[in-house]
Amino acid sequence: MKNLNFKTLALFGFLATVGISCTNDDNSSGPNATLTETIQSRAEISTFASALDIAGLSDMLDGSDQYTVFAPTNAAFDNWMLQNGYSTLSSIPVATLKELLYNHMMQGSSETGEILNGYRKSLAHGGASSTNYMSMYFTHDPGIKVNGDAMVVTPDIEAQNGFLHVVDHVIGLPTLKTMIQADPDLSSMAGALAFDPSSGFMDTLNDTIAQPMTLFIPSNSGFSSFLTELGYGNVGEVPAANLLSIMNYHMWANQNALSSSFTNGQSIMMNNGQNVTVNLTGGGKKLTDASGRVSTITTSDIQTSNGMIHIIDNGLLPTL
Repeated sequence: MKNLNFKTLALFGFLATVGISCTNDDNSSGPNATLTETIQSRAEISTFASALDIAGLSDMLDGSDQYTVFAPTNAAFDNWMLQNGYSTLSSIPVATLKELLYNHMMQGSSETGEILNGYRKSLAHGGASSTNYMSMYFTHDPGIKVNGDAMVVTPDIEAQNGFLHVVDHVIGLPTLKTMIQADPDLSSMAGALAFDPSSGFMDTLNDTIAQPMTLFIPSNSGFSSFLTELGYGNVGEVPAANLLSIMNYHMWANQNALSSSFTNGQSIMMNNGQNVTVNLTGGGKKLTDASGRVSTITTSDIQTSNGMIHIIDNGLLPTL
């Protein structure tokens, strides 16, 4: 009897040890683990995990606040470092690394099914503003793509304080060029800006060293209506000098202007030297161009590392 009791106790002890071991394993991943624990448990994103440690962000993702994290694979991170001239994680300035990692995070917990086509905010700040959060653009085609480049390859990894999604590219701080090319509804204007490479428009919109710029970009339908109004079937039919003036008339130099900063009757001098006038009466924010035409801002405050984008429902027409 005593021997049986001893064996029974030994068996219970073994089962208890196994149970504790399984419980510890469960805490490293799964819905009971934190984002930090989940990231650290996945070998394919170990570089991202190390980067979080170096940047001092691991503790942030180990708490109770909810976040959505897009973690690049090791291969993606290695490729980004190679392209940007860094041999190791430790060679990246900590401030630079921190903002880069913030650009892979959003406040709140979102599964991929909850992330709709369109703009959301990351936790990063860029050179154009130390207070405005950077914008991110999401498309489903059919998988989720971030800023036109990083594709979600492993979605919806649940943690107790959010969701982790593994992506196949590092999500760099977006420039004006990045966002114009990422949003398919801005493809007409993107084509117009790139039509004459000698204009240097795309290089300017990708420049993070110069002063920031605010752009007013017509949607595809707005740009199409604009060309039709001018009597052109496509951008190639617009005289080169006129196209240059029109493109510059959608650019406001040396500004990173939030729509909340606009005032009624404000006159804005665009890059071609002509003005547009802000109209805040009658609902919404509108711009009256030099030809007396009115365009409405339909999507505002798309923040990039080198400026701001506001989407409008028509093109702006200068005096030609």
